Amino acid sequence: MKHPFGASQQIAPLPYEVDFTGFVSNTVVLHWMERLRVQLMAQCFPEIDLTAPSNLSVIRRAEVNYLRPIRFTDRLMGDAFIQQVLSTSWVVKFSFTNISTSEVCFMGSQTGVFIDTATLKPKRIPALIQQKLNSLEV
Repeated sequence: MKHPFGASQQIAPLPYEVDFTGFVSNTVVLHWMERLRVQLMAQCFPEIDLTAPSNLSVIRRAEVNYLRPIRFTDRLMGDAFIQQVLSTSWVVKFSFTNISTSEVCFMGSQTGVFIDTATLKPKRIPALIQQKLNSLEV
């Protein structure tokens, strides 16, 4: 089911992402999750300048459940969607599936907060984002 606040992206591992075992390094998937989250935000909120200091968000927690190893020759489909939004924080869920086998290789989540750049403390989600999220049930 397509989620109203979701995004998908094909991933092809790059040579430098593979370690000496021939598999993609576990640390790489965190980078893939972040790339997909940035795409999700740009796609779902194109009218908002996400690089503006007033719209700065940071990752508070990242979790990954590794289910299958990923080889250099694998092609993946990454899917992400906004699972939860509270007054100052959000949770994005991820799933990365091997395109040729349809097996889920890893799943994960990111919890983040919007921060005030002067105090570096959490602040409320920007009004434009909150309004758009409220227009549909997340």
